[in-house]
Amino acid sequence: MNHETTSELVTNDVAEENTSSILNGFVKNNATFLVMDDLVIQPVTSVIDVVNKFNLSKISSLQDMVVELGLDEGIKLLKASLQSKKVLTSVFLKKEC
Repeated sequence: MNHETTSELVTNDVAEENTSSILNGFVKNNATFLVMDDLVIQPVTSVIDVVNKFNLSKISSLQDMVVELGLDEGIKLLKASLQSKKVLTSVFLKKEC
C-alpha cells in the first residue's frame, strides 16, 4: 500500500543566538506540499493537479495526516530512508498496518 501525505508548511522564523537578526525559513507564507512515501516533496497547486498526476479515480485514495515530528521520529525517518522506499509508511503508519 502506497500512501501520499500532504502537509502544510509555514514560515519558520528563527532568531540567531546573540544577535537581533531574524532568519526566514525556506517557505514564505502558507504553502501546501505533497510528501511522497519515498520523501519526494512537491508543491501542490490544487487537488485536481494531484488527482490528474496520479490518475486517481477517487479522491478518497489520498490520505491527509498531521504527524508529530520530534527527535525520535527524525531518527526513525533517517534510519528508514536508508532501508526502505516506503519511509513514511514504515515510520508513521507501521502501527496502523
